[in-house]
Amino acid sequence: MVSRPMHIGAILLLSLAVVGGVSVVGLLQSTERVGTSGIITQLPPSPPSPPAPPPPEPAVEIDVYSDLACTSLLSSIDWGSIEAGDSVQRTAYVKNNGDQSVTLSLSTDNWVPSGAASDMTLSWNYDGSALDPGAVAEVTLTLSVDSGISGVDDFSFDVVVIGSAS
Repeated sequence: MVSRPMHIGAILLLSLAVVGGVSVVGLLQSTERVGTSGIITQLPPSPPSPPAPPPPEPAVEIDVYSDLACTSLLSSIDWGSIEAGDSVQRTAYVKNNGDQSVTLSLSTDNWVPSGAASDMTLSWNYDGSALDPGAVAEVTLTLSVDSGISGVDDFSFDVVVIGSAS
């Protein structure tokens, strides 16, 4: 019978060890709770791609030069001294610097004195044919003065060359 109290003592010691161990483990842990919240967002859909730009408009561009090589733009024409009833000729070169064929036309503007326009006429030898891109037309400008002109000593005016798409 001596062994029974020993068994009971051993069970008691084992129970204390288990309970004590749990207590030690409980003291070595700590738990904190932190609440969280948030919002889920989605990026807006990408805007649709812009439509492709239309093809560029054909360019109509002419320039008037004083030389056949088209290196010097013609900025003025000196008609010199002209007698009443005479005419004077000057050569110019019109180049099509655009990307489509053009037809040329000629006019005048800004006459000084304004009455000179009724007694002077500007014409040219251009034949009306289409001028292809990169092509050069040599034109002869002719200024004719009426024999009855009066009251005009000095004059000036603008020569206007127009290139229109053919």
